[in-house]
Amino acid sequence: MLLDLDEPWKVIACANQPLIVPEAPTSFTGFVPGVCFPVGCLCDSATGRIAIYYGAADTFTALCFCKPRRRS
Repeated sequence: MLLDLDEPWKVIACANQPLIVPEAPTSFTGFVPGVCFPVGCLCDSATGRIAIYYGAADTFTALCFCKPRRRS
């Protein structure tokens, strides 16, 4: 979900599908297996690439990259 920057208790938008899902072995080995949760992201404005930092199995910190889909 996307929260308001000034009033973070206010939800601005919410995705209808998960942002990331557990796939890597590190997401299934740890304190809470089968769970990954995004904790931060960065956007490279020059390339449009998005870096998402996430916790895996509540044991590891991981990083994945993506590019936003173009709307048709």
